[in-house]
Amino acid sequence: MIALLLALSITADALPVDSFDMVELNHVHSSGTGNYRFTQVIGWEYYEGEWHCEAWTLVDRDRVANAFASAKRTHYARFFDTEGRRYFLHFGAFKETKTAYDPEQVNRAKYPIRSRRNFIGRK
Repeated sequence: MIALLLALSITADALPVDSFDMVELNHVHSSGTGNYRFTQVIGWEYYEGEWHCEAWTLVDRDRVANAFASAKRTHYARFFDTEGRRYFLHFGAFKETKTAYDPEQVNRAKYPIRSRRNFIGRK
């Protein structure tokens, strides 16, 4: 496992590797009309019997489609957010969801932003 992480970090143009229990690619749509609103990548950690959002960033859904196409199989992804920062993630599980609410925002009530570690990204 350590050798894999080392190899992946070398091939990632020296990007720091962020690790999470689960990564979610979440597409949020309007609850009333069903219109697309935004896409985000959310990093989740499982502890004390609950899932806690540790990090999130907005992404362009078309640009990240290829980045996450093999995520279930490889357990890693490289992508850019809407601000142009690059990320390299390693994770134990992956899921892609379509919701009429923002799961990251819902999780803030239990686990505030000030308690999160956030993604490691670089311009």
